[in-house]
Amino acid sequence: MQKEDCLLVGTIVKIHGIHGEVVLDSSNPEIFENTGESVFLEIEGLLVPFFIDDWVSASNVRFRVKFCWIDTESAAKNLVDTHVYIPLKELEFDESDFVSKPHLLIGFKAIDSIHGELGKITDIIDNPSNPLIVITKEKKELLVPMHIDFIKEVKVPKKTITLTLPQGLVDLYE
Repeated sequence: MQKEDCLLVGTIVKIHGIHGEVVLDSSNPEIFENTGESVFLEIEGLLVPFFIDDWVSASNVRFRVKFCWIDTESAAKNLVDTHVYIPLKELEFDESDFVSKPHLLIGFKAIDSIHGELGKITDIIDNPSNPLIVITKEKKELLVPMHIDFIKEVKVPKKTITLTLPQGLVDLYE
């Protein structure tokens, strides 16, 4: 399994107790709640499958997770600061999902129908009156209004979003 074929759902931030439980901080809590019995953890640059024994929601963005075969505090400590991924093929999205849960777009490649590749979506600024997509390329940030009229196509398996941006918007950042 390659990272390009997966969606980052969170990071293990600390251990919980002495029986191997960990705390997962998730930027996509709805996605984690719909995760099956397994996830992939990034260990030494590789995605390694881990099976979920049990999980409990601790807040809106945090989960206590118990993985199979992780039964000690020391084993759980080795997982702290590890990124958690799920395969994109297990997820099904439609356009309304990206409007209501724009954080799903983080990590997608942004392409403009006129300017071509803009960069990678690195963040979503969740301003209620004007949410923004943050696109980063070569240490430059492009802020694009999150508007359904600008989104031409989202290809989940390829992790790309094609945009049709207003004339002059991209030129402001060049």
